[in-house]
Parts: sequence; structure tokens; C-alpha cells
Amino acid sequence: MAIVTLVVAASALVVLMVGRWRTESVLGAALAVLLLLGAVSPQRAVGGFASVAMLTVALLFVVAAGLRASGALSLIARPLLRDGGSFSLGLLRLCVPVALLSAVLNNTPVVALLIPEVRAWARRRGVAASRVLIPLSYAAILGGLGTLIGTSTNLVVNDLVAAAGVEAFGFLEIGLIGGPVAAVGLAVLVIGNRWLLPDRPDIDEAFGDPRTFTAEFIVRA
Repeated sequence: MAIVTLVVAASALVVLMVGRWRTESVLGAALAVLLLLGAVSPQRAVGGFASVAMLTVALLFVVAAGLRASGALSLIARPLLRDGGSFSLGLLRLCVPVALLSAVLNNTPVVALLIPEVRAWARRRGVAASRVLIPLSYAAILGGLGTLIGTSTNLVVNDLVAAAGVEAFGFLEIGLIGGPVAAVGLAVLVIGNRWLLPDRPDIDEAFGDPRTFTAEFIVRA
């Protein structure tokens, strides 16, 4: 059954890479195949839906959706992305709050909601979007190292540890190591941005001239 499981997992990975079907549909189909082939028992197949880690991740998405609907993240971002001061100082004002937010929220919605504000700030400063979007993403990843709910990976691993009979992690226990690592990572982003980050033009700049337009033609055989 180990070979069957590996084949099904590899097939699901290939289908996900193709990108034509939704992730949940592909993974659900893979689970159904393993269940029908007897590779997993019905109890194990549905046991994940009762996982505390899974439910916690789902609730964090609900919280993030509430912040998005209320516009709270935009209200937080605007004072941080002021036009005054040096670029490095502005990057510090951005990265530290993002890391703190991602320590208690899911990373993906935090980054997705701040992208428009960050791109607009970069445009006002005359800075390539790549020099602010990469720190935005990395700050969210580093912030997830601070708490137990910082990333879904932390929650899943903690759930597995508890299921193995080992004492579960405390809420801030991961941060004893993750916190200093995050601080060093943020320092590297802020101090070394001039040399480490690419200076690529924003894709919108290619279409910024109203006299320029793009047309697409289909030439038949």
C-alpha cells in the first residue's frame, strides 16, 4: 500500500502543477482513491476534519475575511506607508507591523490585502514594486515564526506532536527561536534591500501611457 500511496500522491502533485482543476477537488479525489483502494481506513480518511489545527486555520480565515470586509487592514496600512523619510525607514514601518499581524493571522490574506496599498506607495516613491512586494511577503513569512497560530504548518505539527503523546507547544514557545530569527530576517530585508532586492519595473508601467494600447489577433491557418 505504500507504493499505491506514493503513486496517488505523485499523480495528485502532477495534476496540481497542471493547474486546470481546483486544489480541493484534486486532493479530495486523491483521498477518495486511497479510501477505495483500502490504503487508508474510513476513520483516518475523515479524521483530519476533526483536527483542532484544521479548525483553527479555518477560523483564522474567517477573521481575515472580516478584516478585509471592514477595511481595517487598509486603515492600518495608510499611516504606516507615509511618503516622508527614507525608503529604508518606510520599509521598516511596513515590515514590522506585517510580521506582527501575520503572527496572529494567516499570511496569505494579510499579504493579498496589503498589495494594492504597497504598490501605490512604491509608485509614489518612484521605487520598483519588486523592492517592496518581496519584503512584504518575507515579513509575513517571518512573522509566522513567532506564535503557534502564525502559520498553518505550526498548527499541524503541534497537532501531530500531541497525537504522538508528546506535550504540545505553548502559544509563544515557538517564538523563543522564531522571534530572534524573524528579527534578523527583517533586519536583513531593511538594511540590505538596496543590494539584495531586484529593481524590476512594475508591469503596470508598461501600459501607463494612454496613447499606447495592446491588441491581440488570431491568425487562422
